Amino acid sequence: RERAAQDGATAVGSTPAEIKAIKRAAGVGFCFDIAHAVKAAFAFGRDYLAEAERYLALRPTVIHLCDAKTGGCFDEHLALGQGNIDLKRLFKIITRQIKSARITLEIPERSYQTLKVFKANSVKVKKYLSEAG
Repeated sequence: RERAAQDGATAVGSTPAEIKAIKRAAGVGFCFDIAHAVKAAFAFGRDYLAEAERYLALRPTVIHLCDAKTGGCFDEHLALGQGNIDLKRLFKIITRQIKSARITLEIPERSYQTLKVFKANSVKVKKYLSEAG
């Protein structure tokens, strides 16, 4: 598990405004981590889908995707369907905001050993993208 947010603590780049300023000043893209946004939204008492939409509006070049439990501050890196993120709504936001980005599955390490879970998650991503688009 990875600590994503706790007790209102912040770091550089922890708000959409900071990410926008960093992108502009450094001329770089950024990686949007879905679970980190969900956990930060929980820590700050915000709606996680609205939070995701604010970050996605900044057009990330990479999206780290996994499922998560929407409460708590630890990023569990759950396989799609094992958490309670509303993936259908999230993918609608992604396809509305993003025209081109790499999506990386950030699911449990043990999933790669069997490849079944990884393949099933890849199929789910394609399904959500086609349904949302």
